[in-house]
Amino acid sequence: DHIEELDIQVTDVLGRHLNRIQRVTQVGRNDIFIDLSSYASGAYLIKVLHKSSGVLHQSRIIKKD
Repeated sequence: DHIEELDIQVTDVLGRHLNRIQRVTQVGRNDIFIDLSSYASGAYLIKVLHKSSGVLHQSRIIKKD
C-alpha cells in the first residue's frame, strides 16, 4: 500500500488562508470532509498538495447560506 501525504488549504478570494488540514491517505479514492459551516457565503479556493509528487489540485467553490 502506498501512503500519500496531503496538505489541504482553504483560502478566500483575496488569498487569505482560512484553514489548513494535513492528512495521510492511501493512494486511490479518499473522501475528506471540510466543514465550511462557519464561513460566510461567497467564493473559496480549495488547494490540495500531494507532498510526495508536488502535484497541486485546485477547486473553486461557492458557499451559499
